[in-house]
Amino acid sequence: MFKELFCLCLVTYLCCETEAYIQVKEKEFYYNGTKVFLSGANIAWNELGKDWGNGKYWEHRAKMNEWLSGISAHGGNVARVWLHFSGDISPQFDSHGYVVGTDNQKDLVKELQALMDDAQKHNVFIILCMFTNTMLKNHQGFITDESKIQSYIDKALVPMVEGLKGKKALAAWEIENEPEGAMDIWTKESDPNTCFDIYRWQKSNKGMGYQAKFPIKRILRLFNWISSAIHTADPSALVSVGTWNPKTNTHECSDCFNLYQDQCLVAAGGKANGVMD
Repeated sequence: MFKELFCLCLVTYLCCETEAYIQVKEKEFYYNGTKVFLSGANIAWNELGKDWGNGKYWEHRAKMNEWLSGISAHGGNVARVWLHFSGDISPQFDSHGYVVGTDNQKDLVKELQALMDDAQKHNVFIILCMFTNTMLKNHQGFITDESKIQSYIDKALVPMVEGLKGKKALAAWEIENEPEGAMDIWTKESDPNTCFDIYRWQKSNKGMGYQAKFPIKRILRLFNWISSAIHTADPSALVSVGTWNPKTNTHECSDCFNLYQDQCLVAAGGKANGVMD
């Protein structure tokens, strides 16, 4: 399957086809039957970690529309925005580290729906980048405890996916930005599966494990479960991950290994549809 997501430069017509959505066919992106090349901007954030949930989008909506208009005016057709970041506003955690909602005011889904509608007006697709290493570090039980992962899926993820299902501007759900920064490359994994042999990069890749040190198998399990939940709730949705370096999502060099290939994700989490698109 196609793993190297996202670049672009062709005008798309989000206003015209009610059933259209971004698809991947033979390693190419298509929208409404037409091949598109995604090219745009990584907006990331307006106010770091405080852009979404609890009504925050309404405060910077005008600024976001200004940016979307600028992307479109310069020939772009996609914007990447960061969703949860540190997990301080969304999702909503209880005192035990379980997710109990999208956000305190239950406003996040409405905000994201408004973002998609705004983007559609500008003929711009949106990639939602959900997690960062900061969130995984701040809420460490989230990645190690299966019941806490499931609480996120049930209380936050599925409501978001169902709320955005059918939104033509949604290009993809990106599970995390540069997850390699949270991977433990110093501890050898006991599982003999080569998918989890991240120890191979101990000496050669300083960009890995700089922010947190979680076993690769736990990270891939998280991705497998999240992707499975998205694909189950919305079979037309695309799921990706924002890798730090092509070395970790391709086999095209001597020092490369695709950590996010189907077999590795399924081996870690056990869910057949929990793969990248």
